[in-house]
Amino acid sequence: IKDGNSYQIVSALDSNYCIDLSAAKVANSSNIQLYSSNGTKAQRWTFSKFVSKQEKLDALAASNKSVLADGTYEIQSALNSNYVLDVASGSLNNGANIQLYISNSTEAQGWKVSHDEKGYVTIKNVNSGLYLSVLNGTASNLSNIGQSNINGYASKWIVVSQNGGYKIVSALNTNYTIDLNGPSTKNGTNITLYKSNGQNNQIWVFK
Repeated sequence: IKDGNSYQIVSALDSNYCIDLSAAKVANSSNIQLYSSNGTKAQRWTFSKFVSKQEKLDALAASNKSVLADGTYEIQSALNSNYVLDVASGSLNNGANIQLYISNSTEAQGWKVSHDEKGYVTIKNVNSGLYLSVLNGTASNLSNIGQSNINGYASKWIVVSQNGGYKIVSALNTNYTIDLNGPSTKNGTNITLYKSNGQNNQIWVFK
């Protein structure tokens, strides 16, 4: 039964009873019960469209599709532009580690950015032809970043403009982004996934 902008959900067993929030307490695990109609807000409900995790991801990808043009780039750390994303030892192997390393203009530091029709980004190493990926396929703090054959959303990203550079957000979970593991720039510093925190060790410049 509609009441202004909200609804009372009446039982088909007995119209004198409706769905009620026990003790009018809004908190995790609060009990929902059937209770005699009393006109309180504890018995009023609103309906909103359910938006799935995938729909939210797709919307974010679409809204950022034009943020960065397709092309081949060096990906510099916002902490120090002399240091860039690099395939360790210039490896051609699936699963090779991605690290920070001083820019040396080798193809191990070249990355081809491409968008799909939904706006998701793949980042392919020029030397190996393999893709920047979350190697374990799991969005969590310190999940390692390496290069691999294309592996679904583990190899897809959403590039978002931030702080004069870009945040490289995981398509597995938009709360996680590519992160320089540690606040300093030096050769061999590992690259991981980490929960977004707005710090410059998560900001990258595509040059």
